[in-house]
Amino acid sequence: MTADLDTLLDLAWRQWWQVTLVAALGAAAMRWACRGRPHLAYLIGLVVLVKCWTPPIWSSHGGLFCWPPKTSLAATTAADSLPERAAKAAPHANTAAISKPMRTQAAVAPPAADPLAIASPPVAESSSLVVPESVPSSRSRKAALLFSLWLLGAVAVFGASCVRWRQWRRALRPLKISDDRRWKNIVEEIAARVGLRRSPRVVVTATPLGPAVFGLWRPAIVVPSRLLTGHDRANMEMVLAHEMVHIRRGDLYVGLFQLATQIVWWFHPFVWWIGRQVSRERERSCDEAVLATLQCPPASYAQCLLDILRLKRQVPILPALPGMRAVDVTEQRLHHIMRSNGAARRRTPLVYWLAAAALLYVILPGQQLTVAMSDDPQPAGPREPQPTPPREPAVEDRAAGAAPDDNKNPPPADAAAKADDPPSAPAQLEQPTIIDQAIDRAVAFLIAEQRADGSWPDPVGYRGGISALCTLALIEAGIKPDAPSVQAALAFLRPIRPSMTYSTALQTVVFCAADPRTDRALIERNVDWLVEQQKRKGEMVGAWGYPQAAGDNSNTAFAVLALHEAERAGVKAGNAAWRRTLDYWINHQNRDGSWGYKPAIYGTTSMTSQGLFCVAAAAKALGEDAPEGAAAQVVEKAAVWLTRTFETGASPTAFGQRQWQYYSLLSLGKAGRISGRDRFGKLDWFAEGSQSLLEWQQPNGCWRGPGHAEDDPHLATSMALLFLAQSRAKAGD
Repeated sequence: MTADLDTLLDLAWRQWWQVTLVAALGAAAMRWACRGRPHLAYLIGLVVLVKCWTPPIWSSHGGLFCWPPKTSLAATTAADSLPERAAKAAPHANTAAISKPMRTQAAVAPPAADPLAIASPPVAESSSLVVPESVPSSRSRKAALLFSLWLLGAVAVFGASCVRWRQWRRALRPLKISDDRRWKNIVEEIAARVGLRRSPRVVVTATPLGPAVFGLWRPAIVVPSRLLTGHDRANMEMVLAHEMVHIRRGDLYVGLFQLATQIVWWFHPFVWWIGRQVSRERERSCDEAVLATLQCPPASYAQCLLDILRLKRQVPILPALPGMRAVDVTEQRLHHIMRSNGAARRRTPLVYWLAAAALLYVILPGQQLTVAMSDDPQPAGPREPQPTPPREPAVEDRAAGAAPDDNKNPPPADAAAKADDPPSAPAQLEQPTIIDQAIDRAVAFLIAEQRADGSWPDPVGYRGGISALCTLALIEAGIKPDAPSVQAALAFLRPIRPSMTYSTALQTVVFCAADPRTDRALIERNVDWLVEQQKRKGEMVGAWGYPQAAGDNSNTAFAVLALHEAERAGVKAGNAAWRRTLDYWINHQNRDGSWGYKPAIYGTTSMTSQGLFCVAAAAKALGEDAPEGAAAQVVEKAAVWLTRTFETGASPTAFGQRQWQYYSLLSLGKAGRISGRDRFGKLDWFAEGSQSLLEWQQPNGCWRGPGHAEDDPHLATSMALLFLAQSRAKAGD
C-alpha cells in the first residue's frame, strides 16, 4: 500500500510541475505571440488542457520532459542501454563492509523467528540486515489529507457547476421551437454556407439571454424572442452564423472537456487562466469565421455584438455552453474584428494543426526517458524453473555437474578476488542464509530462461547486451566459468563484434570475470574499440555515448567499468584515456557534488554513484588516488551529496516505487565497494537494499521493476543478483 501511495505521490508531483511549466509557457504564447492569431492561440490552449489529462507514465524520444532526447539511429532502437537517470533519491546498495562470504561462519544458529536476521553479514554488527522499525506513516497521512482536500475542492466545483447549469436551464423556460418559416429558411441557408450537414434547431425563449448553443446529440441554438422581432435579417444572420460555427467546430464537446479539466485542476490558477483564454480565443475564432463566411462589414458585426449585450440579463453560462458573455466582448475582441476584414480565416489553417500536433508530441510524454539494454517482451511460455533444494555444496557445482565436495569452499563471486578471500568454514557447518536462498532461486530462473544457443531474449537488435548481463550475474552469483550455462553463454558472446557501448562494455566485463587468459585477445579488441569511441571533441571530451550520438554519463560509466575490469585483468587502456575520463567527471560535477545523466542536469542517485565509481577507478589507474588528491576530494563531495540525499528521506524502501530501482541499487553498490563505505549517512546500503530485494523477489525467483526496461525479468533479475553477490566481494574492489 505504501509503495502504491509513493508511486502516486511521485506521479502527481511530476505531473503538477510539468503542467505548471506548460501552462506558463502556453499562457505567454497565447498572450504575446498569438495576439492576431486566435485559431493558433485556441489550439495552444487546448494542448495545455490535454497535457492536464496525460500523466507522465510514458516516454518519447522527442519529449520535452524526457531525458535524454535520443538523437540518432541508436535513439530509435536503444534497447541495449541502461537508464539515463535513476529514480529520484532512490535507495541503493552496499557491500563495502562485507569482506567475507555470508556462508562462512563456523557455526550458525538455527533460523530465527525473523528470517531476515539470518542474512546479516558476520563481519560487523552494523552491517546486518535488520527488519526496519515501523516508520510513522506521516507521509501517508499527509497524502491522505491532500487527497481529501483535492476531492473536497473537486466536488465543490462540480456542485457549483451543476447549480449554474440548473439556474441556466430554469431561466430558459419556457422554450418553443420557432415555427416562423422565414426564419427556418434563413437557418437552412446559413447552415449551408457555414458548412453544417444538418440544420440545427432554433429554440426561442422569452428570457433575455443568449444566443447560445446547447445539446450534445442534437445541438440547438437558443435565441431570445426580442432578437426575432427587433432586428433585421442581416443582424440575425450574423448571430445564427456565429452559433453555427460553434456547432461545426465541436465547441460544445471542447467546452465539456474544458469544464472537466477545471474541476480536476480546481486548485491550479494557471489552468483556470488558460480556460478563460480558451473561451475568449474560441469566440475570436468564430468571429473570424463569420466575417469570412458572410463577407459582412466588420463594423456591422461588432455593432451587432454590442446590440445583443443590451438585451441580455446576466445569468451564469457554463464554459461548456458557447454563448454570448459580457466578459467575452472585450476591447481586444472588438479591435480584432475591426482589423480582420480580408485577413479573417474561415477555418483553422492546416499549418496550425501541424504545429499543435508537433507541440503535443513534444510535451505530452512526461516520463523520465530511460534508455535501457532491454525492452524485451516476455518470452512466450516461460519455463518455470525447478525448485532448488537448500545449498549443501554450492549451486555452481550442481550446475556444472560436479559431485558435492564437503571440504570445498564456495567460490567467491568476484573472479579477481579468488586468491584474496580468506578460507571459509567447512561446508557441512554452513547454514544457508535467506540471501543465499534468494540467489539460488534467481540463478535457477536465469538458467531456465537461457536459450539453446546460450543467449537470453534480446529482440531489439543489439546482440549480446542482455545476454552479457545475465552471464555476468551468474558468474558473480557463484556459477563457475566452466559450468555448461556459462560456457554456452560465452560461446554466444565471443563472435559478437563491438557496436554499442553498453553491450561491448558488458561483454568485456564478462570475459574478465570468466577467464581473462582465454579471452585476452577479445578483451584487448574491446578495450581498443572503447578507447577509440571515447569523445575527444566538444564539451563531452572524455565521455562515451551511443556511437552516433553525443556522450552521456550512463554510457560512460559502463565503459569505465569495462576498462577498470580490463586493467585488473592486465589489459591497459592507457593513461591518455584515463586522463580524459578523470578530467571529464571532475569538470562536470555539479556544484552540490552530484552528477546527472548529462552535464548541467540535476543530480540523481544512480548517476552520482556512477560518477563516484568512475572518479575512483580513473584515479586508481593513474595513481592519483592519494587521500589528499583532487580525485579524493571529488569522491568525498559526491559521498556527502549521497549522504545528504539519504538523510532527507530517500532510502531503499523507496526503490519499489520509482523507476530504475535495480540500476540505482547496483550503482550505489559499485560506489560503496570502490570507496570502502558500508554506509552513506545513516543508510547501511547493503543491509536495506538486500532486505528490499528479498521482499520484491517473485515466487519463480525473478525480479521485475516498474517502468521502462526493468519490467523485463532478465534485466531486473541480473541486476538484483549482481547487487546481492556483492555481499561476498571485498570492499575497495
